[in-house]
Amino acid sequence: MKIFNNQVAIVTSSGRGIGAAIAKEFAQEGAKVVVNYLTKTDTASRVLESIQQADGEGILVQADVRQKDDVKSLIEQTIEKYGRVDILVNNAHTPFKPKSFEDLTWEDLQEQIDGTIRSAFYCTKYALPELKKSSTAVVVNISSITTRIPEEGFVHRSAAKSYWEAFMLLGLNPELSSLGIRINTLRPGWTQTDQVKEFPEEYLQRKAAESPMGRFATPREVACAVLALFAAPYANTTGKIFELDSHAKLLDVTEN
Repeated sequence: MKIFNNQVAIVTSSGRGIGAAIAKEFAQEGAKVVVNYLTKTDTASRVLESIQQADGEGILVQADVRQKDDVKSLIEQTIEKYGRVDILVNNAHTPFKPKSFEDLTWEDLQEQIDGTIRSAFYCTKYALPELKKSSTAVVVNISSITTRIPEEGFVHRSAAKSYWEAFMLLGLNPELSSLGIRINTLRPGWTQTDQVKEFPEEYLQRKAAESPMGRFATPREVACAVLALFAAPYANTTGKIFELDSHAKLLDVTEN
């Protein structure tokens, strides 16, 4: 039997990159997947086509998950199609560009914090009534290694993700776990996605050499790490923070 047989998973920002890889892996393991995207319908459609070609099932839902009404529509369309929500993967984040603190504005910082927290807040809040009905409810948050390892020019990004982790694990975990809903966070390091193309090649080579694997992770490796949170020995964990070790396996860094 597949891991997610008959379960329904919403993966925010899954039209490309890490989110797309997570959506595909979930579908391969039997989940009915909601592929959420912001603007690029063609790219998201290819993700859904890939899922369907592998005998998986899913739907496309366009929604800006920073907006309350869009999130409400996302949940409503999911319930209309599948009648339930078992898994929520908060993967969406507000786009950013590295910027020195000297050049950083308060608005830059506020945009990152507001966008990051809004998406997690609205998605978790409006999925909660459905998650409470599920006996296998799980919320997974995709954060960033930059919350632990400083990166020049990432002040706004690191602050937003750190705030997000505190909001989710220190704030929400006690309440959600009391309702039988597990909530964990994965911090991917540098991953080979479209976003890295904006960085100079020399910089990327240095970052790859510094990573535990000596290279960037692939989106599929990150997705497989997310799947591992649903299997032994992690199947009952909640309120934890994980990173990828040198073999792309889960490493519990909650106390770090």
